[in-house]
Amino acid sequence: DLTLRARVSAKTEEKKLELLYLRWKLERWQNARNRKANNDVLNLQETMDKELDTHRLEHGPKKRTIPSEYQKEIGEQYLANVEKELERWQNARNRRANNDVLNLQETMDKELDTHRLEHGPKKRIGLIHYYKILNLN
Repeated sequence: DLTLRARVSAKTEEKKLELLYLRWKLERWQNARNRKANNDVLNLQETMDKELDTHRLEHGPKKRTIPSEYQKEIGEQYLANVEKELERWQNARNRRANNDVLNLQETMDKELDTHRLEHGPKKRIGLIHYYKILNLN
């Protein structure tokens, strides 16, 4: 359940980063186009659009793979951290289970000690004492 959650969160993180990269790239291209459009030369804007289109076609997929590889690396690190955390929780749970038995034994020993302190040592009646009791009755 935790690994599934980790994978889903890593995938959403990857998609968020990719979307952020695409938004940044689009804004950068629009800014470049707007700067060129402010010059009163319309042909320059058209050539810039063509250059951007060719640039997108040539370099877009290559540049997209770079962040996705980085995002995959981040996702793998995230999953590794989740697996380490899960293992740590399981070890802690196992330690706690062993400690419960030890703690129970310790509390029983403490109760026995307090009982002995309150009531004294256990009195043992020997056979001779039983014989005396039986003869008197």
